Amino acid sequence: MYLVSMPGRKSVRLGVFTCVVAIGITAWARAGDEPSKPAKESTSVADLAWIAGNWQGEIFGGPIQEMWSAPQGGSMAGISRMGASAKKAVYESLLIEETDGVPTMYLRHFGPKLAAREGKEAMAYALVSHESKTAVFKTQDAALSFQEINYQREGDVLTVKLVGQRGGKPMTVTSVMKLVGGK
Repeated sequence: MYLVSMPGRKSVRLGVFTCVVAIGITAWARAGDEPSKPAKESTSVADLAWIAGNWQGEIFGGPIQEMWSAPQGGSMAGISRMGASAKKAVYESLLIEETDGVPTMYLRHFGPKLAAREGKEAMAYALVSHESKTAVFKTQDAALSFQEINYQREGDVLTVKLVGQRGGKPMTVTSVMKLVGGK
C-alpha cells in the first residue's frame, strides 16, 4: 500500500505547487506589475547639457559668474569667479565626467594668482538624482562644508543650492543666476 500511494502523494504535491505558482503569476499579471527594475535609465553627462552657458548672479553677498561648456567627449568643463575684486576673488575650476558610470562633479578653489585653497585632490560630488532640468550631486566626504550641490534651471535662470553644515548647524546657500548672452 505504501508504494502505491507514494506516486499519488507526489502528484498531489506537484499539482498543489503548480496551482500556487499559477495563481501568483495570474495575480501579478492582473496587477500590471513588472519585475523590479531601476526607476529610470542611467544618466550620462550629455543629459546635463542644460547647465551649459554663461551665468551671472550673487552668492555669499557678492557677485558670481559661472560658465559651463556644452558636453563633449563625455565631460563638461566649468569655471566660476566669486567676489567683487581680484584681491578677494575666489576662482573655482569645475569638471563633470563619468566615474564608475555615474556623472561626477569635481571642483577645486583657487585664490588670487591661482593659489590653491585645498589639497591636491579635487572635491568629488556624484550625481544622485536627475530629472528634466534638476540635478543633485552629493559627496561622501563628511569633512567638507557642503555635502550637496543642487542645480535647477527654469528658462534663463539657474539656481544653485549648496547644502551642508558649519559648526554642527545646518547651512544652505542659494545662488540665483541669469543666463548672459542667451543659449
